[in-house]
Amino acid sequence: MRPVRFVALSEDGQALVLADEVGRLLALPIDERVSTALQPDRSGAVATLTVPAGQIDTNAALSPRDIQSRIRGGESADDVARVAGVPVDRVLRYAGPVLQERAMLAQHARRTKLRTADRSTSGSLAEVVDARLAQHGVDAEKISWDAYRREDGTWRIIATWPSGKATAQAIWELDKTRQSVTPHDDMAQYLCADRTSAAEAPPSRGETSRGGHGLPAAADGGRRPARDPIRAGRDALIAALDRPA
Repeated sequence: MRPVRFVALSEDGQALVLADEVGRLLALPIDERVSTALQPDRSGAVATLTVPAGQIDTNAALSPRDIQSRIRGGESADDVARVAGVPVDRVLRYAGPVLQERAMLAQHARRTKLRTADRSTSGSLAEVVDARLAQHGVDAEKISWDAYRREDGTWRIIATWPSGKATAQAIWELDKTRQSVTPHDDMAQYLCADRTSAAEAPPSRGETSRGGHGLPAAADGGRRPARDPIRAGRDALIAALDRPA
């Protein structure tokens, strides 16, 4: 049985929004069985799922709109609650619709055509990434997809997955107008690259070779490699991907 956690009440108040261990959102309709399963409060009455009409405390640092804006920008409910000075469950009342929006955008991006700097692939983002990681033992069910909106209104897509004791991630840019996604960071470039040509390319072509942990080594002539922007987990992941099967 796969564990799930409560995220929020749906916008129409007719379902519970749940999330599994990889971040996928689920909707549980509130029927008679769910209602009767709720624990009674101290007065003996059945707990209600109706969200109170009152807004966040006037002393709170953030308004409901501010909370939703921060959640849409990728912040967690815990972080927003600390900034707003309110309990997490109160933040979740307003975060539900935004979390659904983020999940929908992430799923949309997974089905969107992938574009790279040198060519346009024929597959979707999910087809390319899932297949590539599956070749190296990363189960697609362990890949968590999310999306967040930047201040300029553009959206970024993030995929995260366990890599040893750390977590690896890759980021793409979503172009909603052109219905395409492009790699944003080095990990996304690495996952979406044409590995056949890259593996067969000799050093004489000017391409950098793999150094320690599978990272690009310094080029001839003493030139220093570019700073690696990937967060925790990249070294372990790339080393694992480059090891012979």
